[in-house]
Amino acid sequence: MALLGTPIALLACIALYWKARLVRNWLVLGMAGWIAMMVVTVLFNVPLNQILDGLTITPDQANFADLWASYSVDWQKWNWLRVLTSGISLVAIALAIRNTQVRY
Repeated sequence: MALLGTPIALLACIALYWKARLVRNWLVLGMAGWIAMMVVTVLFNVPLNQILDGLTITPDQANFADLWASYSVDWQKWNWLRVLTSGISLVAIALAIRNTQVRY
């Protein structure tokens, strides 16, 4: 619910604070960060997970370390981008909440 409830809550807050330009802009940036995180997830991390899911891995597999090294480098690169975009979204939403206390 948290993953898919986030954009619904953000859209509701954007509509609620539409006239409060500063709050609205922070919320829109928060939504953009969430969208960027989802795009990276769907385009890069999920396909890599599907590749890993399709592999047959045995305990005595000779090249397991090489296989994991080549897989994890790409997955972690995209995961760090997800962390960055999620962090931007979190900070933007926190600033929006903080600015709701400001009188307009």
